Amino acid sequence: MGLWDNVDPTIKKGRKTINKKTRDAVRAVQGFRCANNHDHSLKRGGYLHHKNGNPNDNRITNLEYWCAECHKKKTAEQARKRAKMKAREKKLRLI
Repeated sequence: MGLWDNVDPTIKKGRKTINKKTRDAVRAVQGFRCANNHDHSLKRGGYLHHKNGNPNDNRITNLEYWCAECHKKKTAEQARKRAKMKAREKKLRLI
């Protein structure tokens, strides 16, 4: 059984909108600093990240802002991991 098997199908189609008040609260809680690297400022925006990976869990405790530099590194790392997993799956199918 997968992570999303018990989720309402209407929720799976799109993300819930995170209102400005919530986004601002998350940035303020972090002191307008990147959650990954506190030396990086978020004064010029940032990327909202869901800690648990569920894009519909918009609780303030599950949200964090990352600066553009850290977010770029993180998404590149995730893409490499996905590519590696796909390659393993393909190899297993050939066996």
